[in-house]
Amino acid sequence: MLGEKRLLSLLPALLLCLTLLPVTARADITPYPPESVTWSLNGNTLNISGTGDMKNYSGSDIPWYDQRSAIKSVVVQYGVTSIGDYAFYGCSALTGVTIPSSVTSIGDWGFFYCSGLTSVTIPNSVTSIGDHAFSYCSKLTSVTIPNSVTSIGDHAFSYCSGLTSVTIPNSVTSIGSYAFSCCGKLTSVTIPNSVTSIGDHAFFGCNGLTSVTIPNSVTSIGIYAFYGCGLTSVTIPNSVTNIGGWAFDNCSKLSSVTIPASVTSIGSFAFFGCNGLKSAGPLGSGSDYQFGWTDYIPADAFYGCSTLTSVTIPDGVTSIGMNAFRGCSGIINMTIPDGVTDIGNYAFCDCSSLVSVTIPDSVTRIRSYVFDGCSALISLTIPRRVTSLGVNVFSGCSSLASVSLPCSVTQIPSAAFKNCSSLTSVTIPSSVTVIGINAFSGCSGLTSVMIPSGASIGKSAFSGCGTLHDVWFGGTSTDWRKIMIDSEDNVALTNATIHYNSVTTNVLEPLVRSGKGVAVSVNLKPGERLMTAVCTVYDVDGRFLDAETIDLNEGTNRFFYTPRVAGAKIAVFAVNSRYLPLLPCQKLALQ
Repeated sequence: MLGEKRLLSLLPALLLCLTLLPVTARADITPYPPESVTWSLNGNTLNISGTGDMKNYSGSDIPWYDQRSAIKSVVVQYGVTSIGDYAFYGCSALTGVTIPSSVTSIGDWGFFYCSGLTSVTIPNSVTSIGDHAFSYCSKLTSVTIPNSVTSIGDHAFSYCSGLTSVTIPNSVTSIGSYAFSCCGKLTSVTIPNSVTSIGDHAFFGCNGLTSVTIPNSVTSIGIYAFYGCGLTSVTIPNSVTNIGGWAFDNCSKLSSVTIPASVTSIGSFAFFGCNGLKSAGPLGSGSDYQFGWTDYIPADAFYGCSTLTSVTIPDGVTSIGMNAFRGCSGIINMTIPDGVTDIGNYAFCDCSSLVSVTIPDSVTRIRSYVFDGCSALISLTIPRRVTSLGVNVFSGCSSLASVSLPCSVTQIPSAAFKNCSSLTSVTIPSSVTVIGINAFSGCSGLTSVMIPSGASIGKSAFSGCGTLHDVWFGGTSTDWRKIMIDSEDNVALTNATIHYNSVTTNVLEPLVRSGKGVAVSVNLKPGERLMTAVCTVYDVDGRFLDAETIDLNEGTNRFFYTPRVAGAKIAVFAVNSRYLPLLPCQKLALQ
């Protein structure tokens, strides 16, 4: 009893001490005021009233979540300034909603999956429509977006499968990703001049959309933006610089496309599956696919346009970009204009119907995989100025029966002619010092090859060449033994008959006499088989002048060429034959 009294007598003193202690405020704790927006459910009508913003929810925390399937009408009273996130999420029986002019924003997922909603009037006070705001409102047939709205969120109207038309006001500057994706009944859309970008997948799968006008304000079109639409024609304005990959992919009814020179970047498969596009050419050509590029063809420009059968490349073009015609499986013939110097990686890769291609003398470089998979390509002449070939440049050209390699080439890169199964003979010029890994692997039809003295042979360079019987080598047997050959992966090469120094050539005097002629002698050793040589003459500018065929017999063969044009100057004289390894690079200096 005494102890309890003593404790009670000390209590006032303890309380006084507590009041004297310093108080530290917690900046991270802010007391919430009483909720200013309230709700009530009267029968099937949900009333939202009060002042200020609605609370943002995340789904199951919505106060009326358990009653959502019974809500058929929503009335938002004046004073409420926002529709909160997930506010009416999953109210599948909702058929009508009243939004007052006090509301300035519609939150993310605000009316998501309100599958019974047939119409909605958005007041002029609203400035933003959130992500997924009306997504999956499958019975919504029309919507009017007021001039106050500046942004349409991602997926805002996606999967509104009943939506037939939409007008986007001049206040909107960007259309979000997937904004109207999979609105299958959407037949028309008006995009105003205020819009600068069309988001990724913006109109993806709108297969009822037959026409669209892209305004001059737009600078970029996102990936898959119009994928699978029913568009029949598209004109890209001069303001656009970038078209994303798959942007018009699978627009199977598209038969007319106009692309200006302002477009510098086109993504992969931008027009893949556009089966109505049969021809391509510069502006004014009347082609299905008209373009404004005059000095280059950009990367991916025609990637995957499998129905293109003809292409006209303007004369002023100097380079063809990576993947430019990749997968254009309908192109049969291709003429590359004089002036082109560089052909990019994969430029004609998988052009499976390409039978012939003309490469001009202006080309100096053919990069990797350029003709990879061109299984119909029969023959090819590589221009004399080409100094560099890329890896796999002709791999998979299974119909390629002949190829002419110039003396400017110093290397046969890795897998350059891999799986060229129709190739029967190859003359490798004496300028080549490296034959790369897998260079001719899988050339199952190869019977003979000419290899210059001093060239190194990479691993598996001739693997899978089971029919290779003759190797015509430009050096001696000692020179051959110096070459490190992988005997396990180059069995065909090591088992073939090696012909050493079987042919010698001499250019007889006079070497060159302007307007008179050139004489060449070819000596065959006793026992060598008869051969045919094609002798080709070029002028000082490298232009073809003439060609004659001569039969080579045992002993000395003498060929004298007389120019058919009086006063012609002969700069280069070459004898090309698969059995003459030294002759393809024979050059006679102009005296």
